[in-house]
Amino acid sequence: MGFSAFSTTLYALLDENKATLGLAEVWNHDCRQFDTFPAAVVTVRDGEETLLDTGNNQLTYTFIVRIVDSQKGIAETEARMRSVVDTVLALLRSKDNDWGANVLKVSPVSVSWDWANYEHPTRVAELSITMTSHEAI
Repeated sequence: MGFSAFSTTLYALLDENKATLGLAEVWNHDCRQFDTFPAAVVTVRDGEETLLDTGNNQLTYTFIVRIVDSQKGIAETEARMRSVVDTVLALLRSKDNDWGANVLKVSPVSVSWDWANYEHPTRVAELSITMTSHEAI
């Protein structure tokens, strides 16, 4: 599974489960203005291709799922974001290795947190997710 296919699969997984995850909207491209919160954005961070042998390459892509929430009330926003992030991570873990052909491993490797000031205090969590697959060359 290549970059575009995995990106679309990751986006679709989050979008199809957004109600369960507590997300109001999900985007498959970088977005800075949201109509409703919490919102998630799937973007690519980087990728690498390594020659394994004469017939296969190993592909490793890192994607970012940025989750954003902006509500009045810092404590309420923080509590909701913690719950949403836990639920998204649980969904990703539940997929195990059921990501499609040639995908060897998908792993959430890190979560970083920050606050941004927009109209209201805005909580941002970035989940770094790495996908590793083998592709015939």
